[in-house]
Amino acid sequence: TTNARSPESVPLLQEPKMGRAQATETRASTKEGCINMSADNWTVCPRCLADHEEFIAKMRLRAAESYGKVPVAEFQRLTMEAESEANTTMPENFREDYAIGVGSDGSFDVVYEGRCKVCDLSFKYVVGVAKIPMQRPVKKRKSA
Repeated sequence: TTNARSPESVPLLQEPKMGRAQATETRASTKEGCINMSADNWTVCPRCLADHEEFIAKMRLRAAESYGKVPVAEFQRLTMEAESEANTTMPENFREDYAIGVGSDGSFDVVYEGRCKVCDLSFKYVVGVAKIPMQRPVKKRKSA
């Protein structure tokens, strides 16, 4: 994604106020009879990470292009700001929910869903892996 904003106008990403996901927030999955899902993980949003890396590249380019055109102190400030931003830790803003299990209808499903609290990126993947045989096997009688 191309960001049309200049590095000067792009706000720095701030860490949202959240911790590791708790299993207290549950909701029914999309398939009837399937197991419930809960928040299993927080990670860095891939879109936000790409935007942040693009922002850092623009900051570095801005510093490099200023060489010889601005006072040394200004060039050093721009360079240090770019490197400081490059060394920041991205916040874990992408919630991942996933479930693997057997539904009451005998289906074995894998469900993954992720969404970002910052940029609203969302992704969902549902696979009905198999149908578990519900009939009991017929037992053979022992011959006399």
